[in-house]
Amino acid sequence: MEPSNQTIGTLDRLYEIDWFSKVGIRDLEDVEYAQDWADAERLCSQSDYQNLKIGAANELRMRVLKLDQSRFEKWNEVARTVRPFAKAVVADKTAKSFAHGQLKKSTIDTMNWDIIHLCLESEYLDLVEPGFFHAQAFYYRAGHFRCGVKGEKDKLRWFVI
Repeated sequence: MEPSNQTIGTLDRLYEIDWFSKVGIRDLEDVEYAQDWADAERLCSQSDYQNLKIGAANELRMRVLKLDQSRFEKWNEVARTVRPFAKAVVADKTAKSFAHGQLKKSTIDTMNWDIIHLCLESEYLDLVEPGFFHAQAFYYRAGHFRCGVKGEKDKLRWFVI
């Protein structure tokens, strides 16, 4: 099995952009800014943020299940297919921006989670609208990293670096 053309296109667009190019520049509205990478790493490991992302992944799975059970049954196979491609993008982009060991493994794991699930959303775009992980990708494309959240469900404030 190979990733769909839609997912390959998503990965190609991620390769073309310069991740983290706007870190330290306050050019986005309606977000909070992490003070530095240590603060960003602290924020992205907080349980509220991790739970929000897990919930978004579960919601994606449930939408696929509701719309096409036979496609849902192949979820794990699709995830195994896209995972190495997603991780390769993250490895490439972090290696270009950080010295080895400069980022915590948990931060790289967070980026892997984002991009793997972005790929999964891309695989199912014929069934579901772009969702949470396409919104995450906006910040990578904008040269930032969305690293945390505060507030209640209807009044979330995002943290970026």
